[in-house]
Amino acid sequence: MPKSYQETKKNYSLSANLSNSWISRYYPKLNFKFKGVAIETVQAFSQHYFLSCLFDLENQSGLVMDVWANYPLIVNRGTNRFKKILEILFRTYDLVKDTMHARKQVQVSKIFPLIILGSGRHIEELFGLITFLHRKYDILVVGKLNEHFKKQLSKSSIDYFDFQSGLSFLDRFSRLKYLAYFVSRGQRSTPRVYPFGSHYWKKRLWFLRLVQFPEIVSLLSLANKLLSLSSARLLLTTTSNDLTGSAFCLMAHKLGIPSAEIQHGIWLWETDAQFYRSDYELMWSKQQAEIVKNMRQVKIEVGSPFLKKYAVGKNDFAIQKKKTIGILVLLAPPFGTEAIFRSIENGTVTRDLINGLSKLPNRFLITVRAHPSYNKGGDFKAIDLPSNFGFSTHPLADDIKNNDIVLTGATTAGFQAMLYKKPLFFFHNSWLQEVDGNFMTKSGAAVNVPIKSLPKIDRVILKFIGNPRALAKQRSIQDKVVKNCCDAFGKDSYQKIFDFIEHVIHS
Repeated sequence: MPKSYQETKKNYSLSANLSNSWISRYYPKLNFKFKGVAIETVQAFSQHYFLSCLFDLENQSGLVMDVWANYPLIVNRGTNRFKKILEILFRTYDLVKDTMHARKQVQVSKIFPLIILGSGRHIEELFGLITFLHRKYDILVVGKLNEHFKKQLSKSSIDYFDFQSGLSFLDRFSRLKYLAYFVSRGQRSTPRVYPFGSHYWKKRLWFLRLVQFPEIVSLLSLANKLLSLSSARLLLTTTSNDLTGSAFCLMAHKLGIPSAEIQHGIWLWETDAQFYRSDYELMWSKQQAEIVKNMRQVKIEVGSPFLKKYAVGKNDFAIQKKKTIGILVLLAPPFGTEAIFRSIENGTVTRDLINGLSKLPNRFLITVRAHPSYNKGGDFKAIDLPSNFGFSTHPLADDIKNNDIVLTGATTAGFQAMLYKKPLFFFHNSWLQEVDGNFMTKSGAAVNVPIKSLPKIDRVILKFIGNPRALAKQRSIQDKVVKNCCDAFGKDSYQKIFDFIEHVIHS
């Protein structure tokens, strides 16, 4: 593990800077632009994700899981040889299929002044905002949409454009042309710069040339067609740093169409802000905007359209007298680009946490819920969980409501626990937390549990919940922190976003 915060900051800066310039500096033959938009800029965050894994591997044992993925992660164990062969066969099949299947047409039935872009749970959580805006404008929802969400949109008579791959909308000749272009532009010698000497890099470079780069060109082509045919006046997006979000935002900018990203997750530290590509960032509050003060986007405070402020009754400060006490563990250790800041291996932290919680009486029922993007499998393989432990299979809101205490890492779900006024404990194995802390722990809205104290977390919990004054004080602080962190919730936020859209469209 890195021995200091300065060392992790140096590694992070190296990864971030290299991700934004590696093609133009070291692989100029691959420096392709589509209508003036460089693929280097579109794929920078994906490259940062990969390079973060390599820098992280310098400080811990493990393997990069799935080098042929846009956002790979580090795992403790690799797959066996048979599975690797199957993966190669499936990827070869997918590559041939994506290259040779029939072309889909980009059809836009009418003018849409507002396009809303997103995929997965991020766009699904904005359904309330989408239906609200649909009453004001003709809108087109664009993204990788599942069948349930498409049915919701159809039922509300909302137009959508679903795509799983941009390649589907290029003709076969264009697909083969771009594939041949990137494959033929290799170079004989590898740059003598870390991490290009890594054995992972050769595999990664083939993935970029065979899969990711052609896909980026197709996304830029699709964005150009959709934005032009719809005569869009504004692009509203859930992300602007991933491949799809950055491709659409950068193309919108080239076409003179403003783009605005809706803040989805909570900001505790200013990391990755340089990879956001929208023109505007619709922030929860001034407090959140100040955390990312170096972000270049114009920041507009609109609150959160997907969070709800709940009417919570008086806290039961006599928690210890309950027959059973539920503890929800929101597992979100440093992963992805934040892994560089890790101070202790995630597996070690998980084991210490479980050992500490195991010392609580059996009437404490512990539910573990991992962040959707975190692969928790490796952390729990060697752990024999006691009978009063279990993994969550329920919606987040239900888990928070049905438990008495919440232990959280660096995740938006921890902030949501404050909306329910739950006794809150915070732990995070990163130098960011150890050196800088965060506004939740500094204010007292969450009890900070140092990583070294996790084996004794049972004592920390019992002492805190046994003190009614401490519980009441934390709840009072949480009220202030919630108000400071998020200006508006739900429908109140809808109106602020509508006011912003009106200003942009009619200016």
